[in-house]
Amino acid sequence: MSTPVLIAQRILILYKKIFYIEELQTSKAVQWSLGASLFSFFVSFEIWSSTKAISTSLYAKGVHLCWPHFQSCGKYFFLEAMPWGYSQSILYMVFFTIIIAGVYFLYKKEWVQVHLCTLVLFTWKALYLSTVTLSASNNYDFYHLVFTFIILFLPYKEFFLQLSAVLLYFLSSTIKIHEGWVTGTIFTSLENGLPIFNVLGNNAVPVITNTVILFQIIFCWYLMSGNKLHQKLALIYAIIFHLYSGTLVGYHYPSMILPETIIIFGLFYSKIL
Repeated sequence: MSTPVLIAQRILILYKKIFYIEELQTSKAVQWSLGASLFSFFVSFEIWSSTKAISTSLYAKGVHLCWPHFQSCGKYFFLEAMPWGYSQSILYMVFFTIIIAGVYFLYKKEWVQVHLCTLVLFTWKALYLSTVTLSASNNYDFYHLVFTFIILFLPYKEFFLQLSAVLLYFLSSTIKIHEGWVTGTIFTSLENGLPIFNVLGNNAVPVITNTVILFQIIFCWYLMSGNKLHQKLALIYAIIFHLYSGTLVGYHYPSMILPETIIIFGLFYSKIL
């Protein structure tokens, strides 16, 4: 066997060992989670491909937004969005091709290849959100980065996917411990009130908002419960919550976390601890 082939084999063995590829090969939950991650990349990149957040024309006008830790981000912009250029469209079509390739490799069970595709997508998204621009940053996409980081880099992937999802639910409750959520005025101040539940009147809104807070503080932990009834009730509530939240925030938030929640706590849930 030639030296280049031996080197390639050793690199492949090392790659599988470093990134715990064996877990991808054996865990259906992790495999489907990787598929959900590819879907979330598609959703994010579809939105970003049509924005001008990192276009050179925006930097020329001085209206771009940088992170405090990287105030000179605009100097490194190299893309131009339509109608002033095609470079951004070309880049995101390259990413779209990588997403499709990742889906194909996932179908063919070529775990190293799909891992590499996802690694490329993850690198761009992480840089984009944390360094390149501040204008595109939101909590939803960071949820996706957490899940994808676990799939790509950590051992015990299934356990950490479950734990991270519950922790993210719990942490998201902290921003709701606020007068607007506790009293419900964040929704009663809207012209049309709370979607669907507006027929119940404003007095019902605080009950609904505090139920959401209670779930994210306490009941989210039942998603990892060994009690089947408690675990399924928590899952059903989470699904209903995300579907309902879509009426307020659109597809972006549900697409980042709902598929993952259904996969790791529904389709392939197993009590790990």
